[in-house]
Amino acid sequence: MALIKTSAQGLASDATNLVLLSSATLSADTEVVFGSSIITTTYKSYIIRGVHIHASADNISFNFQLSDDQGSSYKNSDYKRSIHVLVNNLDNNTFISRQGSTDSSGTIAGIYEGVGNASGESADFEVQLFNPRANNDTQTMVRSIYQSNNGRHTQNFGIINHGDIASINTIKFYPSSGNFAEGIISIYGVKT
Repeated sequence: MALIKTSAQGLASDATNLVLLSSATLSADTEVVFGSSIITTTYKSYIIRGVHIHASADNISFNFQLSDDQGSSYKNSDYKRSIHVLVNNLDNNTFISRQGSTDSSGTIAGIYEGVGNASGESADFEVQLFNPRANNDTQTMVRSIYQSNNGRHTQNFGIINHGDIASINTIKFYPSSGNFAEGIISIYGVKT
């Protein structure tokens, strides 16, 4: 697991409405977990950003799973998604839509073609959790850009939710195979 630095007041804040709560620098990590000491009732919304995420394996996806019991177990079914995919170098600059209601995780990048791991193939993403501590459908908005294992620049954007979950207090990020080789994943509280 990645080294996660945190403080009760946050590490820093920018000139907008975001407060950096925790950050993980990746190096041969199988997962990154942000738990109940970070996802609290203080904020109604959280933004998680992944910057220059490079994997040890080729042709993979980057995923997340949610927990309502401090990470003792994770919801591993019934993630509902509606993701739009833009891919360059396909006929007619193809626009693709991916929908599902029984996924085992929320897929951030690699939903159409897998994320590559050659030089220059990495992903950047943003996931926003809306009101995760409420006892209802937690909505997440996702967007990512990456270079696929086929060398195509790809953009994903859409929504993922999980209706059968109590108050979310933990989120786990992981690659579908191998490890995170490098990058930074940070979580921000959104001031309202």
